[in-house]
Amino acid sequence: MVFAKNNAASLAGLAKKLDKLVAEKKDSKLTSVVNIMADEPDKAKEEVAKFAEKNELSNVAVTVADEKGAKNFKINPEADVTVMIYRDKKVTANHAVQAGKLDEKTIAAIVADAEKAAAE
Repeated sequence: MVFAKNNAASLAGLAKKLDKLVAEKKDSKLTSVVNIMADEPDKAKEEVAKFAEKNELSNVAVTVADEKGAKNFKINPEADVTVMIYRDKKVTANHAVQAGKLDEKTIAAIVADAEKAAAE
């Protein structure tokens, strides 16, 4: 589960990698949701739909989350992107990524943790 404060190009890179992984690991029942946080979720829905379409995301759900609802997940308020990977209702990995730090190395680590969870 991904929580992002914006839909920057780096988020698109992560979403595409997760989309590919979910497709490859269908037998493991791996799923992924990208929640783009917005103060006004109703106004952001069109932008989020365009993000999913532009990046050809067919295996990852892309939704709008309001920041109040996201607080229930205890995400790091300082992070620009928070990724929680869980299996059987237990968090197996948590990545809190600061603004501008969602690079290829970080994306690879996130995908590796998701792949590991899918294999369990």
